[in-house]
Amino acid sequence: MIHNNVDLSIRAEEFENLVENHLVDSSGLLYSLIEFDTLKPFPHGFFTEAKGFLRWSGARHADFSDFLLYENVGMVTGAYLSAMVRKYEATKNPAALQVAYRCFAALKKLFDRCQAVEEGYYCKPYGGQISDQVSSDQYIYTFAALDLFMKYADAPHKAQALDILCKMAAWWISKKYCYPYFDFGNPLEWPLVRFPVFSWLGWHYTGNESFKSEFARLSELEDVKKNVPFGERWVDVVARAKQQTIAHAWDEINFSAIVRLEKKRNLRLIHVNPETTQSGFLSLEGLLEYGAPNRELWLIKARTLYDYGRKGIGADFLASGFVWLDPETETLSPVCADDLIELNCTVPLSAPCSMVCKSGMGAAMFCRAAVALDRYIPDLGSLDLALDILHRLTKNEMRWFIDEHRILTPAWEWTGRVFSGDAAAHWLWAYWEIKAKYGVIKPQGVTQ
Repeated sequence: MIHNNVDLSIRAEEFENLVENHLVDSSGLLYSLIEFDTLKPFPHGFFTEAKGFLRWSGARHADFSDFLLYENVGMVTGAYLSAMVRKYEATKNPAALQVAYRCFAALKKLFDRCQAVEEGYYCKPYGGQISDQVSSDQYIYTFAALDLFMKYADAPHKAQALDILCKMAAWWISKKYCYPYFDFGNPLEWPLVRFPVFSWLGWHYTGNESFKSEFARLSELEDVKKNVPFGERWVDVVARAKQQTIAHAWDEINFSAIVRLEKKRNLRLIHVNPETTQSGFLSLEGLLEYGAPNRELWLIKARTLYDYGRKGIGADFLASGFVWLDPETETLSPVCADDLIELNCTVPLSAPCSMVCKSGMGAAMFCRAAVALDRYIPDLGSLDLALDILHRLTKNEMRWFIDEHRILTPAWEWTGRVFSGDAAAHWLWAYWEIKAKYGVIKPQGVTQ
């Protein structure tokens, strides 16, 4: 534990001010990613073909500045709404609840606009406009926010929130959980294990038998029983690494620098993604909170998500995108500066930033999951880790990627200059959830 004498309440105030002054758009939605130094959106025209991410298929859907602003809007706004509900629980300050009402109004306005497309449709509003892009994680974070909001909302707003939740759940059921996403499939078959919570929340709040039946149907599917909502089972990652020849998984996309480095190290470079612990746990939290059948199965999945994400949290309590795995001993080691020098320059697509940088965004998102998991699986020790992450993350770490070795090439260096709305909102969510549960956060830990 690294808990120091930092007064986290001062940092919480700083982060909330950053959100309120720089991340809230004219409709009340929260921006996902802005320029770090100016705390403003990247200007139109900044992103040219020379910038690496413009080679990613999703970039064609909007000016890339608008893409960054709104790519995770359901996640960021949902997380901040949840943080403000937890702040209200901890402080009983009605001002916090009023901010939650404002966030709900913004989400509802977006949802209402989307109903012109189809009932239950809920898009990523690039440039503030209705788009043809949805993703299941945007729904999942909004579901979590609606669930918390309904505990304290007045009757009219609770009814509105429930109407949104039910229509969203019914939309995915009607699509059989298949819907296009950028250019990755038409339609994309979304992982089914993400969706039981949709129907279970619908059943919990309404008693509608169709939701209960759909939950039961999904629960019996082998894909749902075996898989986790996001990330991977670590046992599968290790097994795959043992079965493959060195760098086999990378050969098909010609990651020549990785192939060369894996051969030199006689190790496997393994992708980890700590933020998926939070996204995945939100797909399980409603099941655990509201007594869904098969509780032990959902708990196993929650533990598996934590185990996977924890592999990417380093000794510095920041998130890494990759670690070394020795397939013989199954031991892990961090990617070091010398490795980064060799990796940087020839890796294509969107990999360089996550490969050579750490992330405050990933750490903050993992942190909130670690706080919540302590309620259901206390033997993980996740709360102590969450406190270490909270103390570690200052404004300087509220970044999408942290280029601590100044190693990114010109096409990618901008990715180290991005302030993350997800990071700020999740830090606040984790902080206020601890405060709501324990009352006081002292410098050396938590006390009743």
